Amino acid sequence: MVPSPGNQNNDAVDDATNAVGESPSLTYDKSSNGSRPNRLSALVIFLSSWCTTRAINDCADEELTSDYHMWNQQHCDTNLLLTREEHRAASIAACFLKDYEDGRPPTLSPKLKSISDRHLQMYRFKHSTVWSFGGLSIATILLFVADGPSRIWTLILNMTAVTLFGMDLYMKRQLHMENDTRHYHAEPQTSTNRSTLYDRFMMYAVALFLSIFTIQSWLAFWLLYDDTSTYHPFTWAVSIFKPIVFFYQSRRARDAFEALSRIGKKLLRVILIELFLILTFAAVACRLFSNDENFQTLGRSWLSLFALSTTVVNPSIWMPAYNDSRWNAIFFVTFIVVGVFYLHSLVLSVVFQVFIKSATEVHRRSVSDKEQSLRLAYLALTTNSFNDTAEKSFVHPPTIREAFRLLRPHYSRLKTTVLMDIVLPPIFDTSKQQIQEEENLLYNGSLETKYPLSYTYFRNRIRQALTSSVRVARSHSALGLAVEVLGATGAICNLAYVILLTSKFDVGWFLNSEFALGSILTFAALVEAILRYNPVKFAYRIDPMSRLNAILDGTGTIGAIVSLIGIILKLTRDENGLDFLLTGRAIGMIQSMRFSVWFREVLQRSLYVLPLLSGPIFLVLSTMHVFVCCGMLLWSGSVDVDELSTNENVESLFYLNNFNSYGQGFITIFNVLVVNDWNQIANVFLYADRHSDPVIVYLFLSQL
Repeated sequence: MVPSPGNQNNDAVDDATNAVGESPSLTYDKSSNGSRPNRLSALVIFLSSWCTTRAINDCADEELTSDYHMWNQQHCDTNLLLTREEHRAASIAACFLKDYEDGRPPTLSPKLKSISDRHLQMYRFKHSTVWSFGGLSIATILLFVADGPSRIWTLILNMTAVTLFGMDLYMKRQLHMENDTRHYHAEPQTSTNRSTLYDRFMMYAVALFLSIFTIQSWLAFWLLYDDTSTYHPFTWAVSIFKPIVFFYQSRRARDAFEALSRIGKKLLRVILIELFLILTFAAVACRLFSNDENFQTLGRSWLSLFALSTTVVNPSIWMPAYNDSRWNAIFFVTFIVVGVFYLHSLVLSVVFQVFIKSATEVHRRSVSDKEQSLRLAYLALTTNSFNDTAEKSFVHPPTIREAFRLLRPHYSRLKTTVLMDIVLPPIFDTSKQQIQEEENLLYNGSLETKYPLSYTYFRNRIRQALTSSVRVARSHSALGLAVEVLGATGAICNLAYVILLTSKFDVGWFLNSEFALGSILTFAALVEAILRYNPVKFAYRIDPMSRLNAILDGTGTIGAIVSLIGIILKLTRDENGLDFLLTGRAIGMIQSMRFSVWFREVLQRSLYVLPLLSGPIFLVLSTMHVFVCCGMLLWSGSVDVDELSTNENVESLFYLNNFNSYGQGFITIFNVLVVNDWNQIANVFLYADRHSDPVIVYLFLSQL
C-alpha cells in the first residue's frame, strides 16, 4: 500500500537519511562474496589488483551515490520514492537487460543474493565505452606493436598491454566468481552453460598467454636480444598466439572460429581431391608438353597447374603450347573446367552448407543466453525475486522505470515512462472517470502499488520495449533552421571549391585567394559542428537542435580540424600548411552526401551489418598475423632490396613485398590475399638468402 500523505514525507526523510548515513544500496560490501581474493590475477605479473579495485570502487561508489540522490530528487513529485533495495533490484535488472541487448550470456551471477554492490560497480565500469575503447582497444593495439623506438619502450608498451588485459581479467573473474553452472535452472548440456564454459576457458587461456608473454618480454629485454637481433624464435612462438585476445574480447570472433573449424573438417577432403587431380593433370602435362620449361618435371608441372587453378597465370602459361598446336587447348580447357569451375564451386557449396549449420547453432545458443538474461531480469524486478521463482510475481512500477532510466540514460523522463507503459499491463479502466478515481486512490494510499506480472507477459513486452525507438515531436526553431541553411551552403561551396582547385581552375583571383576561401570554409564548418553537437549542453540535451549524423558530421569535423591545423601552420610560415588546409577541405566533401537519402540509408544499413562482420574480420586479421609471424621466421632480413632492384627476373618494385619487418610482412600477406600476381610475389622469395626452395615458397604462399 502507498503510505498516507501524513506519513509519506516522514518515510521519504527516513529513506533519504538512510541513503546519506548508511550510503546507498550500491556500495562496497566487505562481507560480500565478491571480495574474496582472486587467484587468477596472480598469473599476471604486473597487475596491481588491490589498487585497481580500490580506484574502481571509489569512483563507482561516488557515482552511484550521486545517481541515487539525483533520481530521488527528480521523482520526488510522484510520492513514490524507491527504497534502497528497490533501487538495487532495478540496477541488477538493468545489467541483465543490457546483457540481453548485447547478446551475451548473463555476466552477473544467477544467484541474486550473491550479487554485491561491488559487482554492480565493476559491471558498469567493465562494459562502459571508456573501458571498451580506452582500455581494451588501446591494450590490443599496444600488444600488436612489433617494436618500440628502443628496447625499454618495447618493454613498457608490452607491460602496459599486459596490465590492461590483466585488469579486465580480474574484473571478469570477479563477476563470474558466483556465476557457476550448478546455479542455473537448466541442465548442464544447455547452450548457456556451454557459453559460460567457453568464457572460462578463454579467461584461463588469456591469463596463460599473458604470463608467457611477460616472460618473453623480460627475456627479450635482458637476455635474448642484442642491438642487431631482429626476430628471435621464442618471440615468434609467443607472438603467434597474440590473436587470442580477439577471441577473448569478441564472441562473434569465437563463433566465426567455431564455424571455420567445422568447415575445415569437411573442406579438407575436397581440397585433397583437388590436389590429387592437379597431380594427375601434371603427370599428363609432363608427357604432352615436355619441351615447355614449365612442364619438364612433375614438381614444376604441378606448381604451374596449381598457379593456373588460381587463374593468376591464365592464359599466359598455356599460350606457348597453344601456339605449337591448337589441339593443346583441349587439355587446358578441360583442366580449367574441372579444377576451377567444378571443384571450386564444390568447395564453395561445402563451405556454405557447413556455415549455415554453424550459424544455426550459434543463433540457438544466442537465443538461449538471451532467454536466461530476461529471466534473471524478471527475477530481479519482482518482489519475490530472492525466492528464485519466475512464474508469477508482483512488480513495483517505479522499479521498472528506474531500470529503464539506467538502461537508457539519454532518454528523458517522458520517454522512460513510455517504455514502462509498454511493459506493464493496463491496470485502469478505459473511462476517464474510472481513471481519475483510481489515481485518487493511488495517491491517497488506498490502492496497491504492486501489480501482478507473469514472466510470459514480461518476456514479450520487454522485447517490444527494448526494440522500440521513442521519438518526440520536434519544433523547428529559428536556430535549427539557420544551422541547416549554414550546413547546406557550406557543403555546396566547399564542394565547388575543391573541384575547382583540383581541376586547376586557371583564374588569377581564385588562385590568389585559395587560402582565404579555404579559411572561410573551415571556420564555417567548425561553427556548424559546434552548433550541431552543442558541446556546452551535450550531456543534458534532450533533442538536438538539428539533424545529427555521426558519420557524416564526424568526418566533416575531422576535416575541419585538419584544415584548422593547416591554417595555423600557414600562419606560422610552415610550407606544409596549405597542404593540410586543402586536405581537410577534401575530407569535408563527404558532408555533401547529407542531401542524398539513398546514401544515408546505406550508412544506416552499414551500421547494422558491420558489427555482424566483426567476427570474420577478427578471424582474417588473426590468420594474417599468424602468416606474418611465420614469414618473418622464414625470411626476416633475407630479402636484399638493393640487390633485387637490379635483378631482371624480379618484377619491378615487387621486391618491396618482403618480411623484413612486421609492417612490410603484413602488406605482403595482404597482397597475396588479393590473389593477383601472387606468383610474381613468390618469385621474390626465390632469390632470398635462405629458404628459397620453390616448394617452401609456393607451399607457404598458396596456403592463403
